[in-house]
Amino acid sequence: MNPFICPACNYANEPNRVFCQNCGMRLFKREEESADETSRKKKKSKGEDTAIRRHGRTLDKPMSRDELYDRIEGRHQPVTFDSVLFALIRLAIIAALTAVIFQMLRVPDGVPPMVQAFNEAEAKAFEASITAARDRRNAKVFSVSFKDANRFLAQRVDLKPANLIRCLRCYVAPGTAPDKFYFGSEQQMIAMPIYVQILFTLQRDGGTMTVRPEAMSIGRLPMPSFAVPWMARTADTTANTAGATLERLRSANTIKITTDNINVIWAEPAKK
Repeated sequence: MNPFICPACNYANEPNRVFCQNCGMRLFKREEESADETSRKKKKSKGEDTAIRRHGRTLDKPMSRDELYDRIEGRHQPVTFDSVLFALIRLAIIAALTAVIFQMLRVPDGVPPMVQAFNEAEAKAFEASITAARDRRNAKVFSVSFKDANRFLAQRVDLKPANLIRCLRCYVAPGTAPDKFYFGSEQQMIAMPIYVQILFTLQRDGGTMTVRPEAMSIGRLPMPSFAVPWMARTADTTANTAGATLERLRSANTIKITTDNINVIWAEPAKK
């Protein structure tokens, strides 16, 4: 076999040598070895190209490997109208969701402060005063402040524990008119307070005082009208835990609400 001539120092090396015996330069491989290495490179390149096509789009024109990886990693992407439009849509969605969450976490107007609940004796005295006012022969009026009403609710309303959302209290607050009031609940979700309020309108229906839900909000975010009846039923179930006291109030002829008090009026003698 012909010796390998070093291209650097022209030293005649043995055919099986890889480095020049004189200067140490790497020698050119034989043609059959070069062919084998070329075949291996093609197979390896094919596998890598398959991986590239798997993670990125197939390109119409040939590109270098660096350009392919740049395309996969998002570098040197051409700016098009579609890409700008999609980016704006994503930004608008994120901004809208952020605004919704921010409004839900805000405290609505008119939320009364937290009050201490009645003890059992005070709650019974409160119920007895309602019964006495209803059974009185004349001047059948019962006036109670919102503070005392909320103290009674804190003692009587059964707040069922939950895993994710925990109800801290229920409260009533004056509404936007003398025949309107808010019934709300302060709930806690992941250590953040959330207020759910329903605006009710008082009305007389068949000899019984009833309420009609008008609007609902979570925090300061108004909720759609289809969610109001469902939440009103939940509030009615919660209020019914007050028991006979609620029935006595429903027997009233008129309930007038001011900014500070709830005035309950029985015009006719109560039926025992």
